[in-house]
Amino acid sequence: MAWKRFGSEGDGGKRLGEILKGFSFRNIKKDQLLLLFLAGVLLLVISLPTDGRKKSSGGRTGGFLQNENSQEENMEEKENLIANNCNFQGIRSAMADLPYPPVQVRSRNQVYADLLRVDYCGSVSEMSAITQYINNENRLSCIKCPLAKTILGIAMAEMIHLQKLGELVVLLGGDISFVAKYRNGSNRMWTPGYLSIPGNARKMIIADIEAEKDAISQYKAHMQIIRDDCVNAVIARIIKDEEYHIMLLQALLKEV
Repeated sequence: MAWKRFGSEGDGGKRLGEILKGFSFRNIKKDQLLLLFLAGVLLLVISLPTDGRKKSSGGRTGGFLQNENSQEENMEEKENLIANNCNFQGIRSAMADLPYPPVQVRSRNQVYADLLRVDYCGSVSEMSAITQYINNENRLSCIKCPLAKTILGIAMAEMIHLQKLGELVVLLGGDISFVAKYRNGSNRMWTPGYLSIPGNARKMIIADIEAEKDAISQYKAHMQIIRDDCVNAVIARIIKDEEYHIMLLQALLKEV
């Protein structure tokens, strides 16, 4: 038996009403009532706009496929990423377990300020140490993560030294301009040309040890000139850290 569409889409409910109008349900049997109900449902379904049904179905299917394709693309992108997986969270500055004396001076003194400016940003200085250590860490973190973590901790300690020296220079009446004023009267702005940047880890550590030794010698020479016990107390405490750094670096040297 072939079904004939009643009119245009959307008028199934109207046609069903016309069929049922004036229909007597008193003598109709249950199975006939069921057939009549099913016929009415079929008319309603047929009357639904076909474009709407297609769009609804297609939208759900298309959305699923789109999400699946998007997930696959994201996975491919992650697989192609080049990342540094060395986690530096929780790294602390590598410092001797001793308190620092307060940053204070007995009086302003331009000569002392100039000496500390050399320690601050001269060829042998905290500025040089920080930059050299950070350069080492950048190049080693992808291949020697534990080594890079120790070096970063040392660099963090050197940053604290730089901070304290800068504060002392200001208290002594000096200027923080990244220009070191030497005793022979020459002024030199800090430059990365001061750094020693070898090509492998072992040579890096050896260069770092030598730089720490040079810094200690320079600090001790300046302490012989400075007659301010407050300034010298801070320098002496900085030296303790530098000696600790040499110990750490020597231990690293045995591992590379």
